[in-house]
Amino acid sequence: MAALHEEDGSGRWLSPTASPLSGVWSVTDDAVYVIEMPPPHIRLVALDSATGARRWESDSFDGTPADLTAAGETVFLRTTERQLHAVDTHSGRTRWSAVGISRPPTMADGRVLLVRNARMLLAVDPATGQDVWPRRPSNGTLLIAPLVTDGAIYTIGHTGLTARNAATGRALGSPYNMSLSPDDHGTPVMLDGVLYFTNARREVEAVCLN
Repeated sequence: MAALHEEDGSGRWLSPTASPLSGVWSVTDDAVYVIEMPPPHIRLVALDSATGARRWESDSFDGTPADLTAAGETVFLRTTERQLHAVDTHSGRTRWSAVGISRPPTMADGRVLLVRNARMLLAVDPATGQDVWPRRPSNGTLLIAPLVTDGAIYTIGHTGLTARNAATGRALGSPYNMSLSPDDHGTPVMLDGVLYFTNARREVEAVCLN
């Protein structure tokens, strides 16, 4: 792993790793989180963002890394086997784990939004993994992780777009009827409060959610 100065591309630090690295990693102002892959397990490692020094390495996890999300004092490792591990950013200790998590976690107002088995929306405490509001079933398969903007949560499934109350998770209705393309490349994305998606006619649509 190497870090370069953004001004001229010169080397800032170089940190050798003990095993090959996964292509899944995450960066914050404080640390760089990478995944080493010594068979038969994977290992989460925290590097100091200023020096590249190894701060800690986690317990070995089973599976193949799918995504890595650092938020606050927790870094979330999700595997392709739909296991989620919440790891303390200071110590590398695993705080809690969950199974059946089919989408990357999303942070909203100090809580973690999770999608279980593509059909159930959960909001949990990042420190304990305990539910902070009742689990909310969806009307269909949720295609992507929940989106958060302007104090509201939006979930997107084959049935369209649903707005939810961020404090309770209750559905507020569907402010926009979406006819989604079956093409995976049309997966909705959001940027600066605008939702972009490919409709069933294979046209790109943009919806302002703010």
